[in-house]
Amino acid sequence: EPDARLDYKFVTNGSNWILDPRNPNTCLGGYGPNSELRMPAYRFPEEINYRAAIPHGRFFDTTFYSVNLFNTRQVRVYLPPDGSTRADSCGLLVFHDGLEFVGLAAANNVLDYLLWQQAIEPVVAVFIPPVNRTPEYAGNQRGQFTDFIVQEIMPWLLKKYPIYRSPRWHATLGASNGGNIALWLGVSHPEVFGKVAAFSSNVQSDISNLIATGPPLP
Repeated sequence: EPDARLDYKFVTNGSNWILDPRNPNTCLGGYGPNSELRMPAYRFPEEINYRAAIPHGRFFDTTFYSVNLFNTRQVRVYLPPDGSTRADSCGLLVFHDGLEFVGLAAANNVLDYLLWQQAIEPVVAVFIPPVNRTPEYAGNQRGQFTDFIVQEIMPWLLKKYPIYRSPRWHATLGASNGGNIALWLGVSHPEVFGKVAAFSSNVQSDISNLIATGPPLP
């Protein structure tokens, strides 16, 4: 398409992933740099850029130990700009592969921009990285990771920050296997998460079966 933007690698000998040697343009991805192709009508998303003149949210970092997973990880919380919230007045976004959504996707710049444009209601966002990514998101630790989010992270957030209690204000999101765990949390705990965003998602069969044959979700 005239306005497309693609990032890619070439695969040689069936397994060797390399950058395009004839394309000097690169961008960062989840597996290192990729070659990048921007078509002539592509326009860089303005919400990704840092804007010094607009109000900015702030980050709070903490180390969180999980009693369900018996491990520790850094958790980063985005709080909306001062003056944009009242008591019990924020939605909640839970990002899986969370620190990459900051480092690679500039999620904090996007939130700053959308709040400045009054395109969204004030939100608290929590960026949670995996410790054992595939087991936690789509493997034998998925149940414990679910309990970590539902029984540990959510009560802590609801106690500490001005977040609406209703699940219609709680969203969980991720990409690939991060999308899989986001979908699982939505279908297995609709009383906690009322919105899900799954980008280019893996979808395990028990999730698709629940969506296909289970009761309609709120």
